[in-house]
Amino acid sequence: GKRFVTNQRQLDNAIARFHGGGIVVLRPGRYAAVRIVATKRLTVRARPGVFVRDVLVRRSRGVRLQRLRVSSVVRVRSSSNVLLQGLRLRSGRVELHLGTNVRMVGMSFSRCGDGVACVLLGRSDRVRIERSRFDDCWGCDFIRGRIGAGLVVRDNVLGSAFDGHCWATTHN
Repeated sequence: GKRFVTNQRQLDNAIARFHGGGIVVLRPGRYAAVRIVATKRLTVRARPGVFVRDVLVRRSRGVRLQRLRVSSVVRVRSSSNVLLQGLRLRSGRVELHLGTNVRMVGMSFSRCGDGVACVLLGRSDRVRIERSRFDDCWGCDFIRGRIGAGLVVRDNVLGSAFDGHCWATTHN
C-alpha cells in the first residue's frame, strides 16, 4: 500500500502499519524523526519542502529513503539492503554500524562540521557511495571509519575542503 502523511503522528502510524512493506510519502513540512525499526521492504519518499531532523533505520531489511532533507543525522544500525537516495544533509551526517549492502546514491553533504565525518562507517560491509557531493567541510573527513569488505566509492565530487582541526572521534 501507499500512504501520504502530513505530520509526525501520521508518519509514525504509517511506518508501524507498513512494517512488512509499503510506501510512505511525506508531504511538505517539518518532521522530528523517521524511525524504522524491525521493518522490511519499506520506502519513505519525500516531496519537495520536507525537512527531517533525524533518521534511524535499525534491524531492518529492504528500506529505501528517497529525497529527504536531513538536518542532523541518518543512522543505519544492524540493517541490510538499505538505499539512501537523493538525501540532502546540511550540517548532518550518515552513521552506519553493522550494516550490509548499504547504498548511498546522489547524496549531498555540506558543512558537516569540524572534527566529524560526513559518512561514518562502523564495521559495515558492502557499502557503496556513488554520484554524491561533499562540499564546504571545515576540518572534517568526508568518509571515515572501520571499512568492511566491499567498499565502493565511485563518481563522487569531493569539493571545497578546508583546513581545520579534526579530532579522532567515532560514534558507534
